[in-house]
Amino acid sequence: MSAKNEGRYRSASRLALWTSILFLAHAFAAAVAALLNTYQLALLSVFRFGGTIPYALAEAQDVRQRVVTGFELGIELAALILLLVWLYRISQNTWLLGTGGMHYTPGWSVGWFFVPLAGLVMPYNVFNELWRANSPNATGKWREAAVSPVLGVWWTACVASAVIHYSPLNVALGQAKIAQFLSYENTLWLNHLWEFFWGRLLVDIVGITTSALTVIVVVRLTDLQKRRHTAVGKAEAPSPACQMGVPFPAWRRHAVVDEPEAQ
Repeated sequence: MSAKNEGRYRSASRLALWTSILFLAHAFAAAVAALLNTYQLALLSVFRFGGTIPYALAEAQDVRQRVVTGFELGIELAALILLLVWLYRISQNTWLLGTGGMHYTPGWSVGWFFVPLAGLVMPYNVFNELWRANSPNATGKWREAAVSPVLGVWWTACVASAVIHYSPLNVALGQAKIAQFLSYENTLWLNHLWEFFWGRLLVDIVGITTSALTVIVVVRLTDLQKRRHTAVGKAEAPSPACQMGVPFPAWRRHAVVDEPEAQ
């Protein structure tokens, strides 16, 4: 962050908008990929029952799979990067709004995503804290504020997506091709493709769910922070009786009133 913006509240609304757009685009790409994987399984079932398909059809399907999976992977990477930028902004703003007693700094709010094993749990704690801390009525007991159950469902979907290991890179790099089976007619390769694309279909279904829930979490947390910022702004609004902008503490007001006039 530049020195110019250090210590200054900056709205996360624009980042939330672009993050939401990218995750919606990923949900769309995952839906298209799921349809292609369903068709892929239909083609593989032909082989499993002793049938065959034209080599040109197999090659065309492999090309479609690589293009769609590559697009899906690129969108997902861009969406995740923007999500972390948005999270840093949300965390930084929360600290600037004066919510005391927080555990996770802006840096570690993002950093926990990259810690092995802990990355499956700690980011949820980060979001849980931010959700409570940005309650519009957050006071000294802000940790008692309610958290939407959507947050727990969302993180469960995120963990499920991370745990299911059917990498899209195998498709994007052309390492899971039907045309390859037609060339060698290896039964083990057919069984591998059958299992792999069932796994990819499951990953895409979970990915659609995760992306949709991510949009909900991003929008709702951004809205909570906007309302919290408004509430803090009203609490710190200048007193009508004090034109200096910040009311004097009670002891200072008495000191001013009791001060003798200069002779």
